[in-house]
Amino acid sequence: MKKTTLSAILLSLGAALVSCGEKQATSDLSWGHLQDQSLNPAAPQYLINKKPGDVYKVCIPRYMVDELPGVEAEVHAAINVWAGYLGRAINVETSVKDLPRATATDTPTSLQTAYYAACGDEFDVVIGFAPLRGSTVGQTGSSWRGYSAQKITSFKRYLFLRDYKASPDLWGTTRWISLQDLRRRAADSSEILNQMQARDTMEVAPRGTSIALAVLVHEFGHVWGMCDQYEGPSNCDPNFKSEHPDLKSMMAAASNVAKLYLTDDDITGIRALAQRPGFNASWPGTEGALNKAPAAVAQKDVEYFQLKSVEKAGTQFTLNFGLVTNKGGELRFEYRTKGAAAWQQSTSFFPSDDAFMIPDYSFRQTVRTEGDYEFRLKLRLKEEDSSLGEPMYTTL
Repeated sequence: MKKTTLSAILLSLGAALVSCGEKQATSDLSWGHLQDQSLNPAAPQYLINKKPGDVYKVCIPRYMVDELPGVEAEVHAAINVWAGYLGRAINVETSVKDLPRATATDTPTSLQTAYYAACGDEFDVVIGFAPLRGSTVGQTGSSWRGYSAQKITSFKRYLFLRDYKASPDLWGTTRWISLQDLRRRAADSSEILNQMQARDTMEVAPRGTSIALAVLVHEFGHVWGMCDQYEGPSNCDPNFKSEHPDLKSMMAAASNVAKLYLTDDDITGIRALAQRPGFNASWPGTEGALNKAPAAVAQKDVEYFQLKSVEKAGTQFTLNFGLVTNKGGELRFEYRTKGAAAWQQSTSFFPSDDAFMIPDYSFRQTVRTEGDYEFRLKLRLKEEDSSLGEPMYTTL
């Protein structure tokens, strides 16, 4: 699993940083808020403090728009999917600029400086691609000047996705993919937002790609004030800390299976932040939205089931397939010579007690004689009594 990280650069010109929020018991928390002490009701670099009617200005490079068609709509939706569960709507304005593509020696900080010089200081955030290290796929950070964390006079924020050209990863990812690219049709921000709020959609990235929207939602979750929900070093505030991380949440690690919705844990966390003293003061009349039940998550028994390709080398065949389910069961392969009536079942099989999560996998099958063969996948899911149900098939 690839992890997303957040960093913040603080440039105080005045008093020491102040603590955020009141101390709370942490034993039952799964969501968490950032440990950054600048997360307070006066911090303009966080989306939680945007006021009604304010415009959130995003400067985006032309190369990103060209590589990710529809990304401007995705940015708008990634910001407002969090806002919707608070009864808010953020007015997002994107400006496309001819910004330089990063080189391998650039850093997020150096790119932030260059991008603000080209975009102008009036922007709330500059975004783009940047060389990121290790397993990091997305990163956001901010710098500010002021007398204290409560009295900030100016700030700059960046949000970058990993530039796979400048910093290749270990998994062979070559590029990001947008929803428009993935689905081969355009969608405006309202359609994307409505689908995310319906909480019934997941997507699987084609081999060599990573879905940009899920990482944008995660990183903008940090900009709202949420911390990471995966194992390892935590950026959670000790007073608002993840005692029991929910590794299925949007704020957890990234993978090539993308849930296009916020989990209950994500929603509980952003609402808890809004209800901390001072964070909802500018949004009167939205208190009822903080308690409105979100749509139930619609989980299908089978989320993804596909035989992607079969590669032949003599009597050996390599089957490339993907399977994501919410039930356990048994997966087998069946094959026959082309034109034959009967299918033969492979002796090898994949069992799972709970669920299948193998979105991109390869399996080799050796047959006795050379020839043209047909293959299909046979899936049987567990019933309530633990017996196996009727078979489902997928073929090329």
